[in-house]
Amino acid sequence: MHPPTVFLVEHLRDQGDSNDIKLIGIYSTREQADAAVKRKQIFPGFSDFPRVIDTMKDEETSGFYISEITLDQDYWSEGFIYEPNKA
Repeated sequence: MHPPTVFLVEHLRDQGDSNDIKLIGIYSTREQADAAVKRKQIFPGFSDFPRVIDTMKDEETSGFYISEITLDQDYWSEGFIYEPNKA
């Protein structure tokens, strides 16, 4: 039996030195995730960057992202090193 999955929909606007990320929703099927994108694409801001980004093909980074997430699974298994901005 496969672990259950959900579909995370986010919208990202690349601002050069930072990103503006908005959580659109979490859906039980890819079809519901696609429908959510279609509902949002017409609204101001979203309509400026309406594409669903394919991270394997697209160079553009601003747009909608749909990620399939497996439930009950760790995704960040190790720590990280924090280096403050030394400007």
